[in-house]
Amino acid sequence: MTNEPEYELQLQNLQYYEQRNCKRADLPLDDQSKSRFVRAACYLESLPMAQNQAQTVGLLASIAENVSIAHGMSRSEATWWRTYIDLNNHYYYFKSTLVPTIFWLNYATIDFSNPASYREINAHDTELIGDIT
Repeated sequence: MTNEPEYELQLQNLQYYEQRNCKRADLPLDDQSKSRFVRAACYLESLPMAQNQAQTVGLLASIAENVSIAHGMSRSEATWWRTYIDLNNHYYYFKSTLVPTIFWLNYATIDFSNPASYREINAHDTELIGDIT
């Protein structure tokens, strides 16, 4: 989710906010990794139960978008893309921050033992939208 500090330190920092029940007024709002981690963890705890696969991705996207770093604020740390993986149904979702579309594929249909079946895509192509399996 974030680069630094180490995961154990992220969890220690998160405990401070969890002891306060992740109250919205107490959450850190800056774009530092520690703050973004805390917000993401607290938002995740408050998500309603999704009714279907599309809603699950949408709800998770609402968190990821909230803790992203905008382009222009920091070129080296800006969020370039967001990905979501559905391990149960074998879907991989990709959202570039440079185009207004999201696309996905069913990775269970890919023959990873056969490199000839691979294809290359431009993940920032505005024509890529929806299921590209």
